[in-house]
Amino acid sequence: MKRLISILLACIFLWLAMPLGAMAEALNPLPTSQELSAAVAITGLSDDAPGYHSGMDPNYSMTALQLTGWINDFQKNQLSYILDSFENYDVALYDIKENHPLDYETLKKNYGGGIDMLYEEYSMAKEWQDEVNYYANRLPIIAGEIYNIAEAFQGEEALSERDQAIYAYEMRAKWEELKQLMEEAVDRATDWDRLYTHYDRLLNVPDLEASHEESVYWLMDTMDSMRSQDGRAARTLTVSASAVRVAPDQTLMTRLARLSPISSALADSDQKMIVKILDDKNFGIALVSGSTKVSGATVTIYETGKEEHSQETDDSGAVTFPIRDFQNDVEGETMLNIKVSANGYRKLEAPGVWLKKGEG
Repeated sequence: MKRLISILLACIFLWLAMPLGAMAEALNPLPTSQELSAAVAITGLSDDAPGYHSGMDPNYSMTALQLTGWINDFQKNQLSYILDSFENYDVALYDIKENHPLDYETLKKNYGGGIDMLYEEYSMAKEWQDEVNYYANRLPIIAGEIYNIAEAFQGEEALSERDQAIYAYEMRAKWEELKQLMEEAVDRATDWDRLYTHYDRLLNVPDLEASHEESVYWLMDTMDSMRSQDGRAARTLTVSASAVRVAPDQTLMTRLARLSPISSALADSDQKMIVKILDDKNFGIALVSGSTKVSGATVTIYETGKEEHSQETDDSGAVTFPIRDFQNDVEGETMLNIKVSANGYRKLEAPGVWLKKGEG
C-alpha cells in the first residue's frame, strides 16, 4: 500500500514539474494531418468539396454544407408553405372576427372545435419551425468554426503553445458537437417529412373520421362560403405588407383554393399563386404546383374594362409587373383581375384581387 502511494505521489510530482506547453500538449495533443483533413472534410467547406444539389436525400454520409442545403430547401419549399397557409387562415379568421362579428360567433358556435384545432396545430407548427431553424442556423456556424481552426493549424503563421492547446481542444469538442447535430438532423428529417404530410392533409383534405365541428378543412370551407357572400371574397384577398404582419420582401402565399369564390373548383388542386411585394413600384406573381415552380405559364392582369397585361413566367415561375401600369389610390392600393393558364394545369382565375404596394 505504501509503495502504491509513493508511486502516485511521484507521478503527481513529475506531472507538476512538466513545462506548461508539454502539459497542455499531453492534455490536448496536436491534431495530426489526417485529423485536420477529416475535420475539414466533414464541414464540406473546402473549395473541392461536393456541394448540395436539389434531389439529394438526407443521409449520414452528407457533409455539414450538404445537410444545411437540404434543410434550407425543406424550409423554402415545404415548411414555408405550411406556415404561410396557417398565417393566411389566421389572418382570415381575424378579419371575420373584427369585421363580421356575427359571422364569427356563428363559426365559434358551430365550429369551435375546428377553431381550437386550427390554433393548436398552428402553435405546434411554429414549434416545428423553430426546431428546423435551429439546425439550419447551428450547423453552418459549428462547421465554420471547425474549418477556421483547421485553417489556423495549417496556416503559415505559427501558433503559440497556448493557442495550439486551446485550438486542439476546441476543434475536437466542436467536431463531436457537429457530428451529433448532423446525426440528429438526419434522424429528425424523417419526422419532418411526416409532419409536412400531416399538415398538408390537415389543411387540404377532409377528415372523414372527425365531425365537421372538429375539422380544420370544414372550418375553412365554411369560412370560404361566408366570405363569398355580399362581394366580401374580393376584399379578403387583399395583399398588404402591414395587414399580414410580414416584411415587404417576404413571400405571401395566397391560397386561392380556400380564400376566393372559385374554391370549390380548386378544392382538389395543389396549384397556388404567390404574390410578392417587391417595393413601392413593383409587385411579382409566381406560380407553383406543390413544390414545383411553373415556368412558361401565361399570367394576365387587368383592371375591369381596361387593357390586359400578359407575361410568361420565367424558370423561377415568376413575373414582375410595375404598379404604375394600373390605377391606384393615395394608399397605393389597386384592384386587379388575375388569370393564369399553363399547359397541363387547370386555369386559375382570381377576380377582384386587391394589391397594396410595399413599404420598401
